Amino acid sequence: MHWGKVYFKLEDYPKAKDALIFSMNSGNPKKPDHFVVELLARVLLALGESQKALDTLRVIPENIRFPYFRWTESDVLCSLNRFKEAAQTLEAALERDNLSKHKTFIRLAKLYYLQRNFEQAERAAAGSVQFFRKQWCKSYNEGLFWQALSAFRMGNVKKAEGIAAELKRYYPHYPKLGTLLATIRME
Repeated sequence: MHWGKVYFKLEDYPKAKDALIFSMNSGNPKKPDHFVVELLARVLLALGESQKALDTLRVIPENIRFPYFRWTESDVLCSLNRFKEAAQTLEAALERDNLSKHKTFIRLAKLYYLQRNFEQAERAAAGSVQFFRKQWCKSYNEGLFWQALSAFRMGNVKKAEGIAAELKRYYPHYPKLGTLLATIRME
């Protein structure tokens, strides 16, 4: 696994693929390592082998797939233009995730946003902010960004301005803040 991860970070995907396949074949075939399977799927996705990536992920039973595993599964499904299944996969991840749920909500928000379903995108982004506040007692910058942008795209400029103001107040150095503020003020 170690070399597979190193090659992945170096973006040497053919070598990462070989190392990860070796690692999978060296382990227990009845109980493959989640991390190896997930990273191999990421590598296959980077190599443009989306269907192989999906087949690789399916080695792990659905009921024991961790949220990060579901994120990769969703990315693979998106690469296959299976957006509805990708959203369902992320929804399933929300049910089991009690630690990084805000990240799953953001992935959902981005997926819906790219499909121009701004209402669902705003709802998912709001879910990320609510979860983050409940867990860590503060606002979540990514959630505020996507919530404001989605509200703006729905034509709710006042709401978008309020959310953007909160983002600016708590995260004045957020990298996409200037772009967001310029976009909202263009209307």
